[in-house]
Amino acid sequence: MTDRSYVCRIYERKWFYHLLSLCLLTLLAAGMPLTADAAVDDCSTGNHNYSVITHSATEEEEGVLIYTCSLCGYEYIEVIPATGHDWSEWFTDIEASCTEEGHQYRICSRYTDAVHTEEQAIPASGHDYEKTVSPAACEKSGVKVYTCKRCGDSYEEAFEEALGHEYVTEIAEKPDCDTEGVRTYICRRCGDSYTEAIAAIGHDYGEWIIDRRPTKHVSGHRYRICENNNTHMQEEYLDRLPAVPAPVPVDTSSDMNAMDMVFGAVGAGGVTTFGFFIFNDYRIILYDYKKRKLRLRKKKERGK
Repeated sequence: MTDRSYVCRIYERKWFYHLLSLCLLTLLAAGMPLTADAAVDDCSTGNHNYSVITHSATEEEEGVLIYTCSLCGYEYIEVIPATGHDWSEWFTDIEASCTEEGHQYRICSRYTDAVHTEEQAIPASGHDYEKTVSPAACEKSGVKVYTCKRCGDSYEEAFEEALGHEYVTEIAEKPDCDTEGVRTYICRRCGDSYTEAIAAIGHDYGEWIIDRRPTKHVSGHRYRICENNNTHMQEEYLDRLPAVPAPVPVDTSSDMNAMDMVFGAVGAGGVTTFGFFIFNDYRIILYDYKKRKLRLRKKKERGK
């Protein structure tokens, strides 16, 4: 049983060798030698034997697969897209203001062994102004005030000239003869005020009025009243009258006539031209030749 199996296997191998020999003879007869060119003919039909070289892609750079045929050397490349980042949300570490930039960053979580971050500036937001209007006043121009809602920055823009004061005047205190008055000016728009002195008007006295006449023993008195203020009065005292002057001595000048000389002599001598007294109780003591009068004195006053 064993020998038969062995014979059968030999017999089957002979048929294989016969078939292989037949194929080789057929190829030789057709003029197509069995060389390395036969393999090339196989690559031309697309049956390449490729080996692959891989350059892996990264987050930001593409990778490549390089295919090279080990039979014919044909080569082509296949691009592997970059993997890209797996970014987190943006984190702001510096807030932007109206005039200055801010800063923010984010973190890639794709590769834990090589942490990647990306950062960028946050543009300045610029001012957001709100306008308020202040109308013109007496001493201040009208302005438009622009104030930023975010940072409080502000500036003004004039649009109307100052109006100036509009004063009304009134006399707060009237002037008197000796005292100044006061005039007040008040602005009807803003209430601003100031004062101005009014010069004293001085006295305006009337005529003198004598209320007591002077005598030899008492001084006189007179006064006058100011017409601007009847409580103001000016007064003066008048000197006493002078005493009666002493008798004028006899004037013996050349204008005396003969009669004057006779009576003067009689008066001086105290007797008449006949040597007797004219009166019993009186005698002539003086004859006033200017008034043509005799002055008598009693005998008992003679010694006085």
